[in-house]
Amino acid sequence: MTQTRDRYLEIKALYLRLLECAPGERAALLDAACASDPGLRSEVQQLLDADTQAAAPTPPIDGPTAPAGYLLKRLLGRGGMGEVWLAEREHDGFRQSVALKLLHRDAWRQAERQARFRSERRILASLDHPHIARLYDGGTLPDGTPYLAMEYVDGERLDDWVARTRPGLRPLIRVLMSIARALQAAHQRLVVHRDLKPANILIDSYGAPKLLDFGIAKLLDDTSGAVETATGEQLLTPRYAAPEQIRGEAISTATDVYSFGVMAQ
Repeated sequence: MTQTRDRYLEIKALYLRLLECAPGERAALLDAACASDPGLRSEVQQLLDADTQAAAPTPPIDGPTAPAGYLLKRLLGRGGMGEVWLAEREHDGFRQSVALKLLHRDAWRQAERQARFRSERRILASLDHPHIARLYDGGTLPDGTPYLAMEYVDGERLDDWVARTRPGLRPLIRVLMSIARALQAAHQRLVVHRDLKPANILIDSYGAPKLLDFGIAKLLDDTSGAVETATGEQLLTPRYAAPEQIRGEAISTATDVYSFGVMAQ
């Protein structure tokens, strides 16, 4: 275990050091640092490639079919699990802006996964916390595409907010405490975020944080529903990921706690 931990720390230290360099300088520095250790080079290169892929701009696409009662406005983002659109829905005679998540249908054609999707959707709908984006609706399109309608938060991501406002220690601690309470509330319901990072926390116009995609990673992974599960596909951001995520091992609520600590540094 000590050797595994030391290796993880070695990989992460080199990865973080390379992030501080210009992209054009990284290959030469990586070659020099790993001249006698090709395994280390491969591990660090994978993390750098994942960062590059995550930062790539979203290409323009044609709008997909929206669920009945929803009107797509614009694409907010795209990831390995699907797309997120700003949309409007008509509900009880009024229009409401939502973040509409359209998930890749190919991975959800099996009846077992569809049943699990409905079960996890009920769990997410029960996460009623002021600092967690609410789940409003969910279902499946006629072509088999699952979707989730989440609360749309018009705010600024946490790191951008910190850089712009330069809050004092007390306001920053209040924000972090609100995030910690939201984590605790979700963990009590056995929901794990798995990708806690500044991009998934928006600060609204009142200075209050809101966690996005809470539990979505757990919902989309092929798990047994337990808190401690293995990730078939690595759903993580290397800079904030816990050691067990990097190694592809079972995760738990402690995974979120680790990411929270890294983010709060």
